[in-house]
Amino acid sequence: MFEVGKEYHFCTIGAAEEGLGDSEAVWEVVGIDGTLLSLRGPGIKSNPFHDNGNLLAGDHKPKERGEMVLNTASCFFHSARPFRQD
Repeated sequence: MFEVGKEYHFCTIGAAEEGLGDSEAVWEVVGIDGTLLSLRGPGIKSNPFHDNGNLLAGDHKPKERGEMVLNTASCFFHSARPFRQD
């Protein structure tokens, strides 16, 4: 499903002040080991919208390029789709 060198739009579930919430980001896959993905991204950009589409207050600009390992077998991994820059 994933290819090294390609970028994907990932959605994960995590703890938030109100309980569980989702986080969305575009990451480049730099390594694959079973269900573990080594990722490098332009930066995390949390979802700035409530479910009803209203923009939340706060800074939602991308942060510095980061690296992480994501376990796609984790219950906190929601989805990923290929990212296309137009």
